[in-house]
Amino acid sequence: MSPYLCITEALEFRGRLGGEAQVQQYCFGLARRGGKLMAEVLNTEVMDNKSSTLSECCFAMVRLPVQFVSQQQPRSETARDGVFDTKDGPKIVKWIMTTLKDKHNTWKPANFYCGAIWVRVSAQVYLDIQDFEWAARVLKELCRQAQDGRSLHL
Repeated sequence: MSPYLCITEALEFRGRLGGEAQVQQYCFGLARRGGKLMAEVLNTEVMDNKSSTLSECCFAMVRLPVQFVSQQQPRSETARDGVFDTKDGPKIVKWIMTTLKDKHNTWKPANFYCGAIWVRVSAQVYLDIQDFEWAARVLKELCRQAQDGRSLHL
């Protein structure tokens, strides 16, 4: 029953923020700015399409800086340590998500897609750009640990 009992207060709160249009505008803008900031910190990219309509929402998909090669592609002599086989992608995703939950008290859904790890970050009215900066720093460190290999047990 508690969700029904708090509807009035929730609507009043959103009204104090300027109404649904303001909330949506804030969240859409924060997701775009936050995703871009994270991609800059991670030296990667935000998933989007040519018309940028994929990012017209309250979340961003940011690629993590972990490199993969497929078994069909022979590893070149220049491939450095920390480059993983694509078969290990889901295991690394699981390790990152578990570590985020257990050691950083946060949850960021991640997926292994098209040879890369993508993490979804959401923008909410109670967040600001510093939350995205913090998430980027934490994820960057986890990627460094994964590439170092000592934390992973693949």
